[in-house]
Amino acid sequence: MLPLRVAILWHQHQPYYKKEETFILPWVRLHGAKDYYDLPAILNEFPQIKQTFNLVPSLTLQIEEYCSNTTRDRVQILTEIKAKDLTEANKKDIIKSFFLCNQETMVLPYERYCQLYEEAMNIEIAVEKFTPQDWRDIQTWYNLTWIGHLSRGDERVKALFDKGKNFTEKEKLQVLEIHREILEKVLPEMKYLHKQGQIEISVTPLYHPILPLVIDNHSLLEALPNAILPDTAFSRPEDADMQIIRAVEYYQSQFGDNTIGMWPAEGSVSNAALSLMAKNGIKWVATDEGILLPKRYVFSKSTLRASFV
Repeated sequence: MLPLRVAILWHQHQPYYKKEETFILPWVRLHGAKDYYDLPAILNEFPQIKQTFNLVPSLTLQIEEYCSNTTRDRVQILTEIKAKDLTEANKKDIIKSFFLCNQETMVLPYERYCQLYEEAMNIEIAVEKFTPQDWRDIQTWYNLTWIGHLSRGDERVKALFDKGKNFTEKEKLQVLEIHREILEKVLPEMKYLHKQGQIEISVTPLYHPILPLVIDNHSLLEALPNAILPDTAFSRPEDADMQIIRAVEYYQSQFGDNTIGMWPAEGSVSNAALSLMAKNGIKWVATDEGILLPKRYVFSKSTLRASFV
């Protein structure tokens, strides 16, 4: 029997969430604490395994802003408010936002968090009934449950999980500080494994644009022939080119060499988009078979030009 060859590509993707001076969604920080450090770091236990990580520049740019404390997200801001000072609007926002995770693995296993989750089902009653300690425990638990399994080996994290309830304001803020510490390790870990030759790193155009639509919004008809297009035609191939160029330059500034791989935003490809990628030194592109079928792309050796057959 022939050996099975498996290529593993982790797509670490987050669009740019910043609006004015705040990240309106917390996913860079939360997934950073849970996955973006753990996934490469665990490879240290398996030196013979090689993988590819796709880093979206808009993700790593946001990680840098978190690490420098220049920008915070809405959940972070709500967490930092002392429980006794929460307004009714703050409390409703917390109930809506602080249970947004996989309940089966991140809420139900923890007695106190599960209890608060069940009691928060009726928002109006919870807002009236919950004590400052209840709110503080929710604020702490939501951030605590996002800490990845490798990082849970930290004695401070173990102590918080063991305690499980009646968290203090100091302990609540400590969780946010631990998140920042984890985020600070993401890029150094990637750089170390890349230097060791254990991982390849690909990129996505800088701010995660849907390149075919940026080049020409009529390309939508290639995938959806019956789609209704807006009255105004849009075609900015120069903008699409710049998104690729800036992604490649950002990668070079971080890793010191040239990337040859790219995961297009949402896997979206077109002949024109592939041509721009090839022009900028990209040798391979990954997408999903559901995007390519029933049409099939054929790649020549000299270019990434794709043709439908």
